[in-house]
Amino acid sequence: MTTTFRQDFRAGCLTVLTTYQTAHPDLLATVYDYPPESFATPCAYMEKSIPETVIHDSGLRFRVLRGSVVLVTKLLSNKQATHEQDVLVDGIMDAFTATPHAASGSTLVEPKGASDTEIASSDGVRYGAVIIPIEGSIQEGRN
Repeated sequence: MTTTFRQDFRAGCLTVLTTYQTAHPDLLATVYDYPPESFATPCAYMEKSIPETVIHDSGLRFRVLRGSVVLVTKLLSNKQATHEQDVLVDGIMDAFTATPHAASGSTLVEPKGASDTEIASSDGVRYGAVIIPIEGSIQEGRN
């Protein structure tokens, strides 16, 4: 049995991000499908690492993927920048919540929280960021 769940999960997350970007280009200017070396802010990307848990039971396989979406904004130093980041996080959380079957009709994709942090580009410039863990799950029959 060949499956494409991991590919579908990453593609579905990117579709949610690009759909949001199209509707709100002033809040999310750029979406990368990989962690970039430098940032055109505000932007979002998927982390490369997607840890997976698999459980087998009674002819079924349960797969759970845990990826992360990273939202990058200018370094937060004032009230307006903080407000803009909060609006972006709320919008992305709503976008993922509204598309639980982003990977396919038989999957569940959902945000699991948000953590504020700072990150640096390859040239040392520091940015404000929010990491949103995204969980995807599927139940598959096995032979």
